[in-house]
Amino acid sequence: MKITYRQPKVLKRSQRSGEKSAKNMPRVPTMVSIVHVLFFCIAGLVLLGGLAGCLPLPTDKKEKQIVVLWHNFSGVEAEALQSLADSFNAENDWDLILITEYQQNLFDKVQVAPGSRPDMITIRPEDLPAYLSLGLIGAGPEQSVVFRQGQHDLLPMASSLYKVGGVIRALPLGLQTFVMYANREWLLDLGYPLEGASWQDLQRVACAATALQGGQVGLGIPAQPGSLMAFLTASGSQIVDEAGMYTFADQQGLATADMLYEMLVGECAVVYNDLDVGPLRLSKSSMAMILESSKYLNDVEDAVAKGRNFSLSVSALPSPAGTGSTLWFGPGLAVIHSTPEREENALHVMEWFYAADTQQQWSQKTLYLPTRRSLIVDELNADVDSTRNQLLEVVLEADSQGSWVSWPLFTNRMACRASLLRALLFMGERDTQPRDYINTAATACNTVVQPILIPPSEAETP
Repeated sequence: MKITYRQPKVLKRSQRSGEKSAKNMPRVPTMVSIVHVLFFCIAGLVLLGGLAGCLPLPTDKKEKQIVVLWHNFSGVEAEALQSLADSFNAENDWDLILITEYQQNLFDKVQVAPGSRPDMITIRPEDLPAYLSLGLIGAGPEQSVVFRQGQHDLLPMASSLYKVGGVIRALPLGLQTFVMYANREWLLDLGYPLEGASWQDLQRVACAATALQGGQVGLGIPAQPGSLMAFLTASGSQIVDEAGMYTFADQQGLATADMLYEMLVGECAVVYNDLDVGPLRLSKSSMAMILESSKYLNDVEDAVAKGRNFSLSVSALPSPAGTGSTLWFGPGLAVIHSTPEREENALHVMEWFYAADTQQQWSQKTLYLPTRRSLIVDELNADVDSTRNQLLEVVLEADSQGSWVSWPLFTNRMACRASLLRALLFMGERDTQPRDYINTAATACNTVVQPILIPPSEAETP
């Protein structure tokens, strides 16, 4: 029997009693439509993710800027500079990279092509006039807010080293001066006052310590132009006037010539050419006193430790009436004239080098004295009994008394250097007029003095 199923008649929705039109009814999502939606959503996310990987992501990180520093340092100074540059690159917050490069004939190379100039250079006081006259010096330390905030801590002899026209043109990195190293016990036995000694005390004790048959001499002086300048400074002579002219052939300067003549002719003092002679003879007690740079304190101490191992005395040179003025010099950092952005970056490097921690590291590595007063005071307050403390006291004495002179800018010119050295070498001859050498040296130094031309600040950027 065949059974037939009949499709029941289905009324249209509009025919159903009480129902609304299909146009007004909400569509109920089916499972298939939900899957479709999810598929397209996931595909869209994948596509957007792929595009995002191809597009550059926004970042707030600043591009690194390079600052190039040319220097002519060697030995421990070059090593210290590179070490500090590495520290700067590791810790500075300005996104700067400092690159140091050694250059021979630094001044000549800086002049050559504006496009290849560095951002910064190391500099000496005697080089500053030439750089300024050619408009090569850019922003000075005082244009930095950070430097100005700490400028009160800068020792005056450091501030003066690179000051021209009332403006500090370069940042002094460290300081050195001439001091007298002596066999402390030997001088005390001879009645030499370690503090406030005068020329009379120096002459008396130097001659008392001299025993030519035993190979002993009272005072050793290295054959350097700076040695004579140190004695002239200690005498109270006005080394240069406000115009920069050499005026050390004054009453005090001529008296210095007389004092040195008497000591050299009387063989109570000797001038030596080999710089190692002084520390060596001092260490063997064949010299009672030597004149030498403060930077060589460790070398002198090492020599004494290997020799007679006596207590070492460090003091400023005497004057006619007591402790004399001291002569100061040292290297610096200068910004090269360039674009505002490059000069600003270089000033940041300069700020970092003036920071107390950096100054302390530079001093420890190179044996230059710090340029910041607070570092000198802090080291003395550490209450460590050392020979270096005597040197630090020389610094603070010069600062408090104003008894200092910064290295005159034209002293290293050939005519000036040669004349000063000749005066020192020949001043001890019996048939000479020592004052003539001082007059001649002053005249020679004045022949190389030139006006320092400072281009107007609105000069075009190279």
